[in-house]
Amino acid sequence: MPKRTNTFQQVVAILHEHMAGDAQVVESAMLKNRVTGEGREVDVVIRSNVAGQEMVLGIEATVKKGSSPWVEQMIGKHADLPTDRLVLVAEKGFSAPAKRYAAQKGVPLITPEDFRDPDPALKIVSRLERVWPKGVALTPQDLRIVVKKPDGTLARLREIPPDAVVFLEDGSYFAKGVSI
Repeated sequence: MPKRTNTFQQVVAILHEHMAGDAQVVESAMLKNRVTGEGREVDVVIRSNVAGQEMVLGIEATVKKGSSPWVEQMIGKHADLPTDRLVLVAEKGFSAPAKRYAAQKGVPLITPEDFRDPDPALKIVSRLERVWPKGVALTPQDLRIVVKKPDGTLARLREIPPDAVVFLEDGSYFAKGVSI
């Protein structure tokens, strides 16, 4: 790597390389806070598709030591941003309280020491314990309803209208406006 490459740039390159092939990197990305509607800057956002769902990875960095107030601030910031995962990078490492807090919140921390590992890419990527979206949008493709008749036989309903109201056996409401 060129001498001008820093830890933050190395982390972004590794994460980008290990995400799906269509991953897109955006520096200084402006994301909308779901509560306030305000735009918030994220140092780097990597967008990719994971199992057909968009995955948004936010990366925040500091050239200072990662203090617990900074870690708490970044985790709080991303709680209301449309990011699925957060990675924090500190050029001078993290304080012990910051490490404890991030561990409890499931947020991976990356430092220059991680690049001294024989396989730094594996070490960094393995810290992303899970890569699941915060939300999943499902679109039904097919609806099949089977009812049990009073005589005990089963019958499949066909051509269910889109505005059908469906109740369960106990009379509880199941669905309305099911579209096929």
